[in-house]
Amino acid sequence: MIKARTLARDGFRTALLCYSRGLARHFQLLSATWPEQERPAYVGLFHDLPVGWGAETEQEFGGSPVEYYEEHLPARLAHLAGETDEEELFDAIVVDEAQDFADAWWEALRSPACATPRRVSCSCSPTSTRASSTARVAPRSR
Repeated sequence: MIKARTLARDGFRTALLCYSRGLARHFQLLSATWPEQERPAYVGLFHDLPVGWGAETEQEFGGSPVEYYEEHLPARLAHLAGETDEEELFDAIVVDEAQDFADAWWEALRSPACATPRRVSCSCSPTSTRASSTARVAPRSR
């Protein structure tokens, strides 16, 4: 969360993503108390981001919940990012609870539409086997 705040303060359009609803709500409430220039542009669940960009809701989707969350939404995120206005995309993506993210979710975040030339960073629990990674870039000129 501190990394997302710092990136936003440094001029990066930042997304702070996580897996659990409780943690996402905590992040939303806490970040709302920060000065506006320090707030990430998006704070919330990985799965809510593609829905916010126009993906079908679970009720509108015709398949199983597992298929919806594990396959459909990650694919839709990568697709919708390619159709989203450049100014709505992120310079930096910070992931908390990275150990809970499925491979397909990482593939969507690292897709060219979402991650190039942006930054993807993860924060893992100390017991996670997923390696922490960060790719650094300069903020986009506006």
